[in-house]
Amino acid sequence: MSYQYLVSIPNATPIVVTEQLVDGNLTTASFHTIQCSGDPVLVEMQIGNNTNYVTIEAALDDAIQNMNAYGVTAIRLTVATGTATVSVCGAFI
Repeated sequence: MSYQYLVSIPNATPIVVTEQLVDGNLTTASFHTIQCSGDPVLVEMQIGNNTNYVTIEAALDDAIQNMNAYGVTAIRLTVATGTATVSVCGAFI
């Protein structure tokens, strides 16, 4: 199972990547990659039945973050100021 999602994030507008946006493969993926370009991005994940988000990276800026996480139900991406382009993908490994 795998997924891929590309989005441009405007100033202070959180984008939430959910199962519906990636055709139901978010929770089944066990390896996730997030690549950001532009202004710093706050990357947060929601895992399992937990309603709280966990901060993965406070300011991902022109960089790539890889993580092992199974059961991710949502990934929230926020740019405090400016704009960023973010690519999120995952695969079952």
